[in-house]
Amino acid sequence: MLLWLLQSLRQVYSLMARRPVLVCGAILLSVLLLLAVTFTCSRAKNVVASARPPVRFFSAEAPVVDLYLGQLEQVERLRGAAEVSVIFFYAPWCAHSIAARHEVQVVARRLVKQVHTHAGTHAHTHTHKRRNTH
Repeated sequence: MLLWLLQSLRQVYSLMARRPVLVCGAILLSVLLLLAVTFTCSRAKNVVASARPPVRFFSAEAPVVDLYLGQLEQVERLRGAAEVSVIFFYAPWCAHSIAARHEVQVVARRLVKQVHTHAGTHAHTHTHKRRNTH
């Protein structure tokens, strides 16, 4: 292993002696790469921003009690107000929840007299952080 390393160093030294332009080019490229990495890392910005305020998942006209602020403690109280309740838990970013939103509204409109429909998301507060995508 040591013998191989010494042979490699001798080959590099002989190449440098024959072609000094290659040595200068290698040194220049190394310096440019070091400068590029240094400036790129030093200019990195904070990419964490405050989350946008939550918005209603269901329209205001829908007969669904939308707990979009994460008020899940109210679910038990609302559930006790009716004999039959439908509770739909959703994530506003989830494609399955978005696809089911229309169907939940249709069912809620049809059964508005017999069933109370509630929808809630997990704690969605203004203090949560999100990554800035810009």
